[in-house]
Amino acid sequence: MTTTIRDIEQAVCQRFHLTVEQMRGPCRLRKIARPRQMAMYLCRELTQASLPQIGRHFQRDHTTVLHAQRKVAAMVAAGGRMPAYLDEVRAILARLTDQHRKPMEEKAA
Repeated sequence: MTTTIRDIEQAVCQRFHLTVEQMRGPCRLRKIARPRQMAMYLCRELTQASLPQIGRHFQRDHTTVLHAQRKVAAMVAAGGRMPAYLDEVRAILARLTDQHRKPMEEKAA
């Protein structure tokens, strides 16, 4: 099963205790904007979605997605907490995709 933008969004929302409405909404507070940027970064890393597709999902322009990708990449390169946050979100994402996979495997059996 492939990872979707919605899966990534759900994992980021779980980690940072946000709602989908907050992720897609207009709020630019750092506590919401930074996780949104992380979600966009992971969408580029883990899906085949284009910048415009990701932007439409988060109700943003494709240039905002590009900015998020570059911003998070710079923060990863600088170290700090960003790499750990991304690892935490990837772990949540792995659990979510495993939960999706198990019911499908049971139906096939």
